[in-house]
Amino acid sequence: GAMNQISPRRARVFGGAQVAAASAWQEVLRFLFVNVPGAVIWIALNLLFIAKLGFPVYGRLREEMSTQAPESSPLPDFCKGAGIGTLSDLWAISAEEHYLRLRGRFGTKMIRHSFGTALEQIPPDTGLQVHRSHWVAFGQVAGIETGKVSQIVLPDGGLIPLSGRYQEAVRLTEDRLRLRAAAGHRPVSLTFQP
Repeated sequence: GAMNQISPRRARVFGGAQVAAASAWQEVLRFLFVNVPGAVIWIALNLLFIAKLGFPVYGRLREEMSTQAPESSPLPDFCKGAGIGTLSDLWAISAEEHYLRLRGRFGTKMIRHSFGTALEQIPPDTGLQVHRSHWVAFGQVAGIETGKVSQIVLPDGGLIPLSGRYQEAVRLTEDRLRLRAAAGHRPVSLTFQP
């Protein structure tokens, strides 16, 4: 009998361990009850945005996006005002104070218009902002020059600066930016190195 009895001092130690274990389990359960519903809601919202609302997933940009701008896109007001027939004729837009320099198959045109308003009017699947003051159409990049200053080369040899802030977006959409091969011309290969 005497060896099977636990001293009052040991009982306090073991009792404390039981309280600590119960307290730890309560903490684990509280953590799960707080965080699991939040994680489930976060995943559900992301699935809604991706699957139903069409928000882009950068890991799938290359596979899912076509290489041509849809011709069914409505022509923005600034293009109509500049006498541009279709959005596919536009290669790049550059902001210069209160004016826009439009470059494309038509040459170069200057119009008085806001860069921000122009970007709002252009469907997002037709091009990419590559600098705070420059936008380039998908399928209209002849090359990308990297070095101390990165620049995008247009089909006519014109240069558009590429800001460091936008280099990751350009890298992810490089296939879409590449100049489409015209009849009798081989495709242009971009050599982008961040």
